Formats: sequence, C-alpha cells, structure tokens
Amino acid sequence: MNFSYSKAAATGGAVALILLTSSACSTGDANDAKENQTDTSQSPETARRSDSRDLTLPLDAYLLTTPEMQTISRARVKLITQCLEKFNVDYAGEPEGESGLTENERRYGLADRELAKRSGYHVPALERTAPQKLPSTTQKLLTGEVRTYLGEPVPSRGCLGQAQRELRELEMYPALEEAQRINAEGYIRSQDDPAVVAVTKKWSECMSGAGFKYPDPMSAINDKKFRTPKASKHEKDVALADATCKESTNVIGVWSSTESSHQQILIRKSLKTLKEGQRVKQRTLSIAKSVLSE
Repeated sequence: MNFSYSKAAATGGAVALILLTSSACSTGDANDAKENQTDTSQSPETARRSDSRDLTLPLDAYLLTTPEMQTISRARVKLITQCLEKFNVDYAGEPEGESGLTENERRYGLADRELAKRSGYHVPALERTAPQKLPSTTQKLLTGEVRTYLGEPVPSRGCLGQAQRELRELEMYPALEEAQRINAEGYIRSQDDPAVVAVTKKWSECMSGAGFKYPDPMSAINDKKFRTPKASKHEKDVALADATCKESTNVIGVWSSTESSHQQILIRKSLKTLKEGQRVKQRTLSIAKSVLSE
C-alpha cells in the first residue's frame, strides 16, 4: 500500500468545501493580498535536508501528530474492550495510526533511499495489516445497532460511541477544522510558489536523466502503475531515483521551508481559533493518557 500527501488529498471532503470558499484573497483588501505572497527570492540560502522523517512544520502544534493520534486510538480501543467485556464479548481491535510513518514523512513524497530500495513506494507496516472482519454480534454492540444484549442495555451509539464520549473525541475534531483547512491551503500555496516550482523542475530534469519522466514528485509516488500488492523492480528503481533526485536538488529543504513561510502567514490570521482547537485537543489527550494509565 502506498501513502502520500497530495493536492487531491489536501482538498478532500469537508476541507475542500472550506478551501473553495476561503482561499481567494479579498478583492477589496490589497494589504491582505500582499501579505499572502511569500517572497522566497530574497530568503537566505535554504538549509539542505535529505530526510523528512523528523520534519516539523509550524502548524504541527495545532494538528494531531502521529503519536497523539496513536495515544487517542489506544485509549479508545481500551475503553471499547472494557465495554464489550461487560457483554462477555472479546475484542481484538487494533489502534489506528500504526503505519510507522511520521506525520510529515511523505508530505513531499518518498525521501528514504533505503526504504525505496526495499519497498519502492509501498509502506511495509500497512502491507502487514489486514483489515479485521468483526463478528456480527461484536459489530452491533460496537455501533449500537442493538439496544439491549443478554438483557443488558447497550450504550447509545454502542461501545464505540461511549468511548468517544468519554474521550470527548467528537468535540475535538470540529475544533481542529481550522488547522486542517490551513494545512491544506498552505500545502497548495506552496506547490505554486516560485521556489517550489523551480526546485520541482530541477527534480524532474534529474529524473529524466535517470530515464524516468515525471513532472513532479507527487506524480511519481501516485503513479497508478504502482498500485499493486507488492513493489515491482521498476517501482523500486523509480522510487530510488526519486529519493536520490530529491536529495541532490534539495526538494525537501526548499519545499518545507517554503511551506513553513506560508503556514506562518495563515497561522497569524487564525491564531485565536487555532489556540482554542489546541486547547480542546489537549483536553482529549489528557483524558486518553489517564485512561491508559489506569
């Protein structure tokens, strides 16, 4: 299974709706339009970065990071397990977010040469995880499709709903919508930034020299030919050339620096909303940590 961040992913679902109505500059405010432009031509030399595994961006503090997502997911599984035990039903649910990837690791495509050699664009951890088919009774108790079981009342929306209420999880996601919108908008703006356009062109020329024709890194990792159960030799060759060209042209360094600048502009405009979302997130995390410590 492949995993990447793309313009299509960035504009998916509710984020797309918000983005379509919010991304344009106000026609009556020239100052806002000027602020939205990031002049990378006058920036100091961008630091070189060959790996994106430990990459952090300004908006990360306001989003769910991979470790935070795992903490909440593990707490949810523990609460669901405890709920189902009351009905003498075993539950072997797996926590989410166990891909082994960090939140920004593939934001600009694959950058790990060793992983490219072994697995191409595929994510080994995801290939090992087969979707679990739950027994019918477990599924009904999980989602609340039945109101009683063995004479005992089933929680509203099932054991899953009860766990989410205890974690106050359903209050958290709406509070993070502004951060998610900025996450998408900043990424899309960075794609069109002159600095990223220029480094992408260099990357494409490097790939062409290796015998592969792709206009940008995301078109390589999202190539439909690579949507296979296992990586082929051709996929591994393309992935290795991709990561090598990223390193030689400093795609990760330039793109992450550029996107950081765009994010900082957007963060300043929505700081109050972002901080409230951050507060709500921390509340859910505190509850989750408490659940796991019991």
